[in-house]
Amino acid sequence: MKINFKNIEISNSSPITIIAGLNVFEDLTMASQVASDLKKITDRLDLPFIFKASFDKANRSSVDSYRGPGLEEGIEFFSEIKKTRNNSKVEKLLNELTHGASKNGNVLELAINAAREGATVGEISSSMEKVWKRHKAKINLVRDIYGENFDSDTINIVRKKVKDFEIREHRKPKVYIAKLGQDGHDRGQKVVGSALTDIGFDVNVGPLFQTPSEAAEEAISLDVDIIAASSLAAGHLTLVPKLRSELDKKGYEKIHIIVGGVIPKEDFSTLIDDGASAIFATGTNIVNSAMEMLQIIESSNSE
Repeated sequence: MKINFKNIEISNSSPITIIAGLNVFEDLTMASQVASDLKKITDRLDLPFIFKASFDKANRSSVDSYRGPGLEEGIEFFSEIKKTRNNSKVEKLLNELTHGASKNGNVLELAINAAREGATVGEISSSMEKVWKRHKAKINLVRDIYGENFDSDTINIVRKKVKDFEIREHRKPKVYIAKLGQDGHDRGQKVVGSALTDIGFDVNVGPLFQTPSEAAEEAISLDVDIIAASSLAAGHLTLVPKLRSELDKKGYEKIHIIVGGVIPKEDFSTLIDDGASAIFATGTNIVNSAMEMLQIIESSNSE
């Protein structure tokens, strides 16, 4: 099998593709140099090579960053693969992969066989998922680490205000931390969630890879004040507006959305226009953000 798509060639003689990349380049020149150096290595190995780079200090597609094919071109690419390949053979190999997974077979070999005939990563993983199901990471927040090792007048003021809120409202301020889209980075949300818990907030953390609809439904069922959308994978300009829309159409306009993570400054105004109440980019002080979140909740309750 041989597929030519623009300047990319995939064939049985070169079945493996190196997909490499780094985020946070200073400029296009630096990204091009790294790509050139990697290309020399893959040429010696006679391997196809795809490079992805982001040099606007955010892992996102924009006018300031190069990340290779966009969504439409990606869809076109996979459509071309599916039109060119032998689909009956691919289906047979995927079925063999499912069977191999059920019999403790060599799924690596079976997956490579399917990939050589043009099976996509999604099709391969779905074939194994029929047997093993999809892994769901259990997220646990650590308590008393942040609170016991961080002391200042500011954190004590915030704690008192949170406690005053609890006495007045007969409940703690509630936050739901959501990871939307294909963002598998969860360390930051655990740190923030653990810190907010020590400060006195009632914090729930959602699973990885939620859709905006799933996050909205979960937040509504928990009766939260704020959804904290954590974004480290470039989806904020698409996913935050969808989350706001899901909440609004369900009648929960009063649930606030804050956005945290790798958010370029030039996107701040767009996110606010799209319904975010606050943005906490990389480097934001957690105690200060907790104070602002409490102010947002109290302001909403007083309306």
